[in-house]
Formats: sequence, structure tokens, C-alpha cells
Amino acid sequence: MARRRSFGTVFRRRYRGEDGELREYPGWTVRYRVGGRVVQRGGFRTEREASGWLSRVESGLSVGVSSVGRATFAGFWPVFEKRISRRRKGSTAAMDRMRWEGVFRPYWGDRVMSSVTREDVEEWLGLRSRGGVGRRAVGKATLNRDLSFLSVFFQAAVDAGEVSSNVVLGIKRSRERVLSVPYLSVEDVNRLEVCAGSLGSLVRFLFETGMRLGEVRALRWSDVDENRRVSVVRDSKSGESREVPWTRGAEGALMSRKLERGSEDVVFPVLRDLSKEQLRRRFKAAARSAELGDLRIHDLRHGLATALVRAGVPLPDVQRILGHKTLATTMRYACHQPHDASRRAMELFDEDRGVVGKVVVEQPRDRESDPTVDG
Repeated sequence: MARRRSFGTVFRRRYRGEDGELREYPGWTVRYRVGGRVVQRGGFRTEREASGWLSRVESGLSVGVSSVGRATFAGFWPVFEKRISRRRKGSTAAMDRMRWEGVFRPYWGDRVMSSVTREDVEEWLGLRSRGGVGRRAVGKATLNRDLSFLSVFFQAAVDAGEVSSNVVLGIKRSRERVLSVPYLSVEDVNRLEVCAGSLGSLVRFLFETGMRLGEVRALRWSDVDENRRVSVVRDSKSGESREVPWTRGAEGALMSRKLERGSEDVVFPVLRDLSKEQLRRRFKAAARSAELGDLRIHDLRHGLATALVRAGVPLPDVQRILGHKTLATTMRYACHQPHDASRRAMELFDEDRGVVGKVVVEQPRDRESDPTVDG
């Protein structure tokens, strides 16, 4: 079923079933032509939604320009911002807005998107790495994040028919330096907790749960379930909530905080009272006093992950505890698995089946010396 419009077509795609009959896919698709190029986009729930989107593309009103294909980065930003606010968690969308205002808008804002080439993007990356764009020169990791943001921006413009292709695709990302994952012994954490002074219970809780600093900052007593011995993370980096089980050390840190608790619901008010820089300086001082060098607060999370893997905890369980969205992120800790992890896994398999002890194999009997063997 197709509905022709003055600009483009709205239709449902068809397929042939096993019985040979033609059937229609659910949802609607639009197809139109821009500058001799056919653009097709699906995923609309209703015909009305698809037709409305097609009309906005035709008029160019959705990007604030008079004709399709002439939108500037600044003109397309409101459309992009609306999209990311729907698909990303609030803190990530806020970071994108900061990146846009501080880095992208000053350089790209007035440029027509369809006029930008791959060479233009590569030239911009070079300037960014040397400090020619932004407040200072940036490293490889930041360049990769910027490039990913620009790629998502261009892809949204492709979907809207403003550009024919995503010029960022194919640009090679910089190879980032992989930071070593720290291992913290029981003695290391104990020394650090003592040297941290009033931050001791925070240090202990961060290590024992592996929670991110932002997750602990947002933790309320209403998120603490003493009966089930779990903390509920309601706003994680992945945008999904999760429950973090307690160790005895985590429970002790919480009970210590509970004794000092006032009328407020925040579990660690010190994270509200100190700025990020003040907290960083105090932690650095404690780490040096504990002879742990340049240990960072986030390294406490890495330290727990390493300790869990060294203890033989399966990587999927470590993934769930840390709240990683994919197992690939957790795989960075795989190198810390015990050397006999595979053997222990097979022993657990045997125990689950009730197989214990060593297998005794009878030696074959000699036919000539044993008369009980049939000839």
C-alpha cells in the first residue's frame, strides 16, 4: 500500500510469506529524492506520523532553513538535541550540550553540513590535537569521543536528508593508551581507609561495592535495603537501574555512616559539600600517605573488579556487579583470572553431577595368564 505525495511516497514494505502470499510489514516507510539521490527511512508507527515527517523535510522547517540540504550545523542542532534528549539519559545529553557549545559550535556552527568533506573533518582533528580549537590541546581519547559525537550528528543529518552520507565514517580512530588496572590488597585498602580520615567510610564503600562516584553521590537512605543487604542504583551510566549486593566491608561503612546520620536523606553528604577538585586533592593526599602513588578514586572500582576476578568470580557476574552494559567492557580484567580457572570450572561441573574423587581405570587383563578371559 503506497500513498504518493507531492514530495515523496509513504508506503508499507511487503514480503512474501511461506504460503506465497504477499504481506505487509508493520510500520510505515517514506521515500523521497534530494538532489538526484533517493532517500528512504522506515520505522514510523502510523501513516500520519510518516506523512508529517515527510512534510517537515519538504518544507525544511525542521532544520530552520529554506530548502532541504542547506542546513548549517547550528540550524540542525535543535533537531539533533531533541533526538538525543529522547534516546540518552539526562547527564549524557547534558554533556553533549556542553561539548556542542564549547567545542563544536564555535568551529562548525555556521558551516553548511552538506559542504563538509572528510578532509575538513581530518583538518579539524589536527587543529584540535594542537590546541587550535578549544581551550587547550587534547589527547587521543578526547579526539575519539569528539569524532564519535560528530559521527552521530552527521548520521542524524543523513536520516533527515540534509547530507548524502556520513563523512566521518571511515576516519580511523586514534589508538588510545590502555591504562594499567590496579590491584589493591586488603592491606592497601586498610591503609588508605585510615589515611583518608573523615573520608574513610566513603573510600571503604567505594571499594567494597565498585560503584561509580556519581552513583554513590546520588545514593539516598531510601535506596539502602538493610534486610536484603543491597544498594539500589537508580541512575547509572548505562541509564539502567541495578542492585549492588553488600560485602561485610560495605555494610560496615554504611552502618558507620548511619550512626552519624542527621535528618538528611543523602548517605554521603561529603560528596555534596566538597567540589570535585577538593575531593580529588584530599584523596590524592591520602593515597600518597598510604604509599599508593597516584591512585585515583575511580581506581577503587577497578580494584574491586580485579579482586573479584582473581578470586575466581565469573566475568558475567563481575559485569552485573559493576553495571557494565556489555561483557566486552569487563573483559579488560580477564588477564587477572587465576591460572587454574579452567580446571576449577571443570571441577565444579563434576561436583554438580556428584562426581567426586579420582577415576580408577582398570588395566586390561592378559588373556594367556588369566584363565577367566574368554578365548
